[in-house]
Amino acid sequence: MKKEKTSRPVANKIKTEIWADIHHQSEEKLDNEITLCRGYDFYNDLLGRYSWLELFFLQLRGDMPSKKESSILNIVMSSIINPGPRDWATQAAMTAAVAKTTVGNSLISGLSVLQGRYHGALCVENAINMFQDADSIAAKNESLPKAISILQEKYPDLPGYGLYYSERDKRAIRLIELVKEEVGQGKYLTLALEIEKKVSREKGIWLTIAGAVAAVLTDLRFTPREGHGIFLISAAPGILAHLLEQMKGDWNLYPFYEPPEYDGSRDMRLKNNQKIYGE
Repeated sequence: MKKEKTSRPVANKIKTEIWADIHHQSEEKLDNEITLCRGYDFYNDLLGRYSWLELFFLQLRGDMPSKKESSILNIVMSSIINPGPRDWATQAAMTAAVAKTTVGNSLISGLSVLQGRYHGALCVENAINMFQDADSIAAKNESLPKAISILQEKYPDLPGYGLYYSERDKRAIRLIELVKEEVGQGKYLTLALEIEKKVSREKGIWLTIAGAVAAVLTDLRFTPREGHGIFLISAAPGILAHLLEQMKGDWNLYPFYEPPEYDGSRDMRLKNNQKIYGE
């Protein structure tokens, strides 16, 4: 097949700094394959000697976490391990599961919903961007209240702040308590709490779990996109557990939502005899 011509250069190979399977000659074997993960011999030096969390950190960041970093990340990921059956993402996964689709499709359904802008992974990503901007603005203006005012204009939705089922998010409160007990209060978490003081008085909203996670991950130097991914991966075990539970039963044991009330146009010939769906 003739190679297609293009006006821009096209790479011949995928480039990656994360993973490689390489062959080298050694005294024991003429052709010995070694798998490198960020430069480490994965199967001989890493596997079985480091935790899943440490290897996860290594692949994202390129180096092993310190004890404090590992401890904080463990607290963060554990705090969002199960969104719960009330969460839209979990309900999406459970609904797919009772329809007898595959485990993978059901899990993907839940994770797709979990990427939401207001309480999901996209909220974490946007909140990290906001906290980084807030730090830059504060450094330029030397006044935190003024910086917060500028921030509210740039981010009117204030990602990471709000209510959880009409109440203050207790999950965020507990996460912050545990992080403080473990390592104290980092720069971005301090900033997030200062913003919370102002918006709680003015708007009656507080840090949500997404906002608290974003602040702590920013202190750990994770990027907005990394925060997005960490949030999804952290919640996946709980979503998986709920969908597997629903797969054990039959579809007719799963509750349906109330039938919708039709509020569109009606055939005038039928006048008042046209029924609402579900009546």
